Amino acid sequence: MSSFAYQAVDNAGKRTQGLVDAPDQLTATRQLRQRGLTVVKMKEGGSVSKGNAALSIPGLGGRVKAKDLTLFSRQFATMIGSGLTILRSLMILEEQVDSKNLKTILVDVAGDIESGRSLSEALEKHPKAFDRLYCAMVRAGEVGGVLEMTLQRVAESMEARESLKRKIKSAMMYPTVVLVFAILAAIGMILFLVPIFANMYKDLDSELPAITQLLVDASANGKKYPYMIPIILLTPVGAFRFWTGRETGRRQWDRIKLRLPMKIGGIVQKVALARFSRTMSSLIASGVPMMQAVKVTGDTSGSSVIEDAMDDILKSIEEGRTFSEPLKRHAIFPTMVIQMTAIGEETGKVDAMLEKVAEFYEDEVDAAIKSLTSIVEPIMMIFVGGIVGFIIIALYMPMFALFDKIK
Repeated sequence: MSSFAYQAVDNAGKRTQGLVDAPDQLTATRQLRQRGLTVVKMKEGGSVSKGNAALSIPGLGGRVKAKDLTLFSRQFATMIGSGLTILRSLMILEEQVDSKNLKTILVDVAGDIESGRSLSEALEKHPKAFDRLYCAMVRAGEVGGVLEMTLQRVAESMEARESLKRKIKSAMMYPTVVLVFAILAAIGMILFLVPIFANMYKDLDSELPAITQLLVDASANGKKYPYMIPIILLTPVGAFRFWTGRETGRRQWDRIKLRLPMKIGGIVQKVALARFSRTMSSLIASGVPMMQAVKVTGDTSGSSVIEDAMDDILKSIEEGRTFSEPLKRHAIFPTMVIQMTAIGEETGKVDAMLEKVAEFYEDEVDAAIKSLTSIVEPIMMIFVGGIVGFIIIALYMPMFALFDKIK
């Protein structure tokens, strides 16, 4: 039997806190619910805080996996469509979900709804789980009275985004594994193979070639200061993350990515366009006002290039111009996207047109990734061979020099 510290809301909306003994958190929550209390926060083995201080609970408002959120959205939509109230649906889902973070969040959301908040307001308190796109679509569904349909659309949008991410991760897996193997092979050869040759060359009167001496020095320093190896390897990674973590660096990197060779820049552009089209289509179809849809699309795009374009579109709409007109000023949008958007505006079906654009570019990304994989494989093999070959040649160069002297 464990003791749980809790904060809860009674039927009158008054907050209360205390301790409850139960074998697990779910049983504790049910016991409090039987007393007419809706749990807001709970912590095992915690203590009741004094005054109005909140309980500090690890995991509250934490990140939730996309697959858990997608499943939750579909189940939530089904329950709403079956006629269950939002609060009742959340209480049922709270007991069904496997994610610990999501379970804790749903308890908090249910408490907020019972206190009089709307669903979108309650979800906005947990931005790590429910982003601006999710909350904006839920708010539009509440206002339009089509919450069930909106939640289904949210789930479909999330599934499409995750499918795109999986394709990209799958494409990155092979070059990443080969690169790691090449680095480990190079380190192994420098630390264990080079010393054998270094001992052989000690008795030579002649000076070692520069690249051979470089390898010998690297081997000696690597054995003497092994802790420097991870530092040397991780420093460029840390520097890159620091650079892209700053606003200026992030913007520079977003533009550099679009110019990368070997069709990588083209794939980055297609991914950005697919995400832009999918997000904008979902928001408009859910009934989100155009101005808000443009703003949310920019904020959730993950690309400063799209963000800048959305800012330009906002100004255009505020001045009474069309949505498609400012797209012409931004190179990231090809002619097809501009024309499809313009046709959507003329026919009043911007969401349908953008959905077709999203589907087109998602298929394009899939084809481009397969094409890139066929190009990358031989290049990575040449890269690995080049590293190993460089080390072997550097080690045998003194021998070649010695044979020349003998001749």
